[in-house]
Amino acid sequence: MDDQLLTMFSHSLFDLESYSPLLDELLFPRQPAAGENAGKAVAVKGSKVPLSTSILDLKIECEVLLARWCSTVSQFADVGQPPGDRAIHVRAAWLQQQLFVIDEMPWGEMCAEEVIASSRLVRDVVVDPREWDDPKPIEIGSCREIVSWARHLGAQVSRSTVQRWIDRGEIPSEIAPDGRVLISLANVLDHARAGLLESGPPRAVS
Repeated sequence: MDDQLLTMFSHSLFDLESYSPLLDELLFPRQPAAGENAGKAVAVKGSKVPLSTSILDLKIECEVLLARWCSTVSQFADVGQPPGDRAIHVRAAWLQQQLFVIDEMPWGEMCAEEVIASSRLVRDVVVDPREWDDPKPIEIGSCREIVSWARHLGAQVSRSTVQRWIDRGEIPSEIAPDGRVLISLANVLDHARAGLLESGPPRAVS
């Protein structure tokens, strides 16, 4: 799985954690207790789902999808049992914890692509497009995570380059309890900018 797909996968799992509980509000809209609209269901605007696909169908399909991938991850990796709670946000959070395990699996890309597609559909249903925000960059992460964000923000860096900076002590790093080497996005961006300034503008070739 390439860095861009891994980042999209992570964002999609986070979206499922955040937005899936709103599906229940669409299934069981609250009714005003008083006033001229008392007893009337709340109107939901902006849904993009085709009329042939009900909100309940969407919720069930997403639950089944996450249940299948949680079971697959548990079967092929030593990560323990997946959560018994079938709630979308609970299983999405568990898969988020297994992100780098999934990345190493031969079926990792398929898992990511299916989850991304499901997440987009859920997000389209529950969130008005005018309210969408770009995901906020992480501040601290692994080399792969930080390089992915740095490139997303326009820095011309690679994992090998950043790893070389870490090995040389050019940017600070620390060891997480799980053994991962963590670095700061700000340090990588600053170092990349400094290197660009030192190299100067490209020379014209005559």
